[in-house]
Amino acid sequence: MEKVSAKELKNIENYLRFYDFEELSSKQSRQLIIKFNNKVSPVTYSDLQFNGDKEEYENKEKILIEFLKKLFKQFGETHCVIRKYDEKWVVNKEILPKLTTALTRYSVSNTFNGGILLEKDEILVDSFISSVLRYNSFVQFIFKTDEIVVSPTDHLDIFIASKNIDGLERKILDNITVWGADALEIGCNKG
Repeated sequence: MEKVSAKELKNIENYLRFYDFEELSSKQSRQLIIKFNNKVSPVTYSDLQFNGDKEEYENKEKILIEFLKKLFKQFGETHCVIRKYDEKWVVNKEILPKLTTALTRYSVSNTFNGGILLEKDEILVDSFISSVLRYNSFVQFIFKTDEIVVSPTDHLDIFIASKNIDGLERKILDNITVWGADALEIGCNKG
């Protein structure tokens, strides 16, 4: 894990001209949305406070983490930059203590406005994904050279924007049932 200064992060954002980091969407015609299909119950982490099925949620979280890990392996880069788009890196330090400990170890406080550089297969990537899905972090995964921005949400959707969205869509379509255990589908929306 390495810290990326706020200035360096701004340079990365400026380089990725196809994406609007203020609006969190592609400036191009569309972006991809990966979501669970209609056969899967819509239980999210926040539903657990209202007696939602914890085992069902945990299974869905696992599917999304595995999907993203397999997708990230398809990218040419070995590292990604993680960017927060909310005030804090972690809202509740108790939800994922290992993530909180790692951020503390590397002096990444909630007020740090730069980014974090991680190897894409590092376990902390999984922790950040879990934290987003649990409504505890609001981050994006940026692959600068591949020109891809991946934004998971606590609604269990994943928004993907890329300068080469058609090529990325073909790659995902070729693998979504393998990566998503027949539970995921791909859609798109206007940027």
